[in-house]
Amino acid sequence: MIILTVLALAIVVFVWRSRSYAPTPEQIVRLIERRLTEGTSKEWDYFRLVTIRNKDLEAIRERCLALDYATPEERRIGLTEILKKLHERWPTDRNT
Repeated sequence: MIILTVLALAIVVFVWRSRSYAPTPEQIVRLIERRLTEGTSKEWDYFRLVTIRNKDLEAIRERCLALDYATPEERRIGLTEILKKLHERWPTDRNT
């Protein structure tokens, strides 16, 4: 019985950790912009819970998550700075 419980738990952990998605930089920009203007959403909750396959974008996600514990003003400043860096790294037509 204990072996089955441990095996089931291992499967659950593996499935949970393997959950990830591959948003584009533009999708991340739009998500952060909506976070700044509209606050939290189901989309933001998913962004918080699921890792991103691209390591650079995952690092951005982690910086955004750290700002969830900041004051509203610190969060606004931090997310604005992240947006600026995203625009510098991945320029889009919107930035010209």
